[in-house]
Amino acid sequence: MIIIHTTSHREFGGLEKRVYNESCKMAEKGHKIVIAAPDKSPLLIKCQDRGFRCVPIEFTAKSSIKDYFVLKQLYQELKPDVLNTHGNTDSKIALLAAADITLKANLKQQIKNQIITDKKSNTKKNKYIIPCTILSRHISADVKPSFYNKFLYNRLCNYVFTTADYTTKHLISTLDINPDRIFTLPSGILPPAELPVRDVARANLARELIAFYSNNSNIVLSKEREAKTGCYKNISISSDSRFIGFVGRVSEDKGVGDIIEAFLMLADSSFKEPFNRENLFNSEVPLKYHLVIVGHGDNDFIDKMKKKVNKTVHKDNIHFIGFREDTWTYYRAFDCHILASREVEGISQSLLEAMYACCPVAGSEIGGTCDIIKDGKTGLLFKQGQIEEMAKAILQILSDKSATEKRIRQAFDIVKENYTIESMVNSILSIYNRRF
Repeated sequence: MIIIHTTSHREFGGLEKRVYNESCKMAEKGHKIVIAAPDKSPLLIKCQDRGFRCVPIEFTAKSSIKDYFVLKQLYQELKPDVLNTHGNTDSKIALLAAADITLKANLKQQIKNQIITDKKSNTKKNKYIIPCTILSRHISADVKPSFYNKFLYNRLCNYVFTTADYTTKHLISTLDINPDRIFTLPSGILPPAELPVRDVARANLARELIAFYSNNSNIVLSKEREAKTGCYKNISISSDSRFIGFVGRVSEDKGVGDIIEAFLMLADSSFKEPFNRENLFNSEVPLKYHLVIVGHGDNDFIDKMKKKVNKTVHKDNIHFIGFREDTWTYYRAFDCHILASREVEGISQSLLEAMYACCPVAGSEIGGTCDIIKDGKTGLLFKQGQIEEMAKAILQILSDKSATEKRIRQAFDIVKENYTIESMVNSILSIYNRRF
């Protein structure tokens, strides 16, 4: 099959990681992959390096007419079997272009059937240029029951893919989508051949942070302190340091600000309920634990958070290290991975990856997070925006090691069984085959 994926996104987050991993697995199975995405976007660059055919399309309001005709020409040239759209802007343009050439193809076939009176020719099915068109919705934010949305989801595509049951149920009830046309397909993860050893991952992260700050001219290094404690002045990282973390897009809607507030709350010596925190967060500075934020995103928000952190007494224990290609070593280094989303989303790939890496998880009780975190069984849930609840969940994970280990094992088994890239691709292929 020839499969075209489109996206208007310019960052490399969970959506783009899914498109890339799915495309690689489909290519392994012998299918031809074509990617249409903004020029110089991380996804397009990665796909070019992988050897896929890549078509730079801007997908902006100003370029929409041009993009429309570029896509029509691409469809007519390739005659793809599948079109899968993944972003808001590209879905509107790409699906409309597909509908246009399909309508013209059907019209030509009807005219041909009127002219040719041969009975066999008259019973021949109409020819569709793109047999299978899909609108993939990766977020779980509610949609309005507008005429256009109903037209987009019901008339311009054959199928709708979501990443969470919450989204599927919402779209069925709001847009009157036939349940036979919509499928929940959480993003499958691509596990490494071998997980890093936990102690090695912790040591590597400690060294990475030391190197990260040693290259910063604002950090003053103390050789005497390093010789005595293995720490640098101001960053206070040693072999005894432990890490709590977040991996993903760094933005307000991901609850990164709330995670920082929860960490600072735990660092406050007056916070003792419901678990004894003294052996985890000593009342002195520096703390044993560090909060590590991995990822890029909203630069204005990140700058705002850095300024806020720099005003706190625990500023040397909160680290923004930016985007990292390989995140598995961070999950292995973390004693807890937190997803504190403020807005409804699908099943997070970072949660799935953390679970597979046997990293304890805590998440806000919202959207697709509840599909994968079963409270008390595979992780811990806290109410959206409730910082104290989050802090207590983190402390529970760090304190009650026996219960945490049980949740880790159950989470790993569930992800390994149901949420790998192999199982996701097999499910997708079975849906594609309905159209052929």
